[in-house]
Amino acid sequence: ETEPFIVPPVLTKQDLVEEPILRLVWSHALKKLSEADEVVFIGYSMPVTDIAASFLFTEACLPVSGVTIVDYAEKDEDNKKKKIIDAYWKVFPQVTDNQFYFEGALQWVRDNLNVP
Repeated sequence: ETEPFIVPPVLTKQDLVEEPILRLVWSHALKKLSEADEVVFIGYSMPVTDIAASFLFTEACLPVSGVTIVDYAEKDEDNKKKKIIDAYWKVFPQVTDNQFYFEGALQWVRDNLNVP
């Protein structure tokens, strides 16, 4: 489908068991991610505490070549780029430096989706 699909954050898989709507959304997300040729993470830092999401992305077996990570770190205060790169490498060890885009979401959209 061409429509974006957003998955709500959950801390653990237990949250999915306790909330039927989340279980439905999560299983749909797994299906969509498994079928995807390309996934763009916009503004998501892949925090270590989001164990359920890391597991979802690993379980979906995303094609690493189709993963793009978009964030904003123009001045790279607090070593933000390295932190984000390291976090994604834990989930996608084969992702390369050129799959990270640190010019921000708006610029990425303009550069990649033909939006003025």
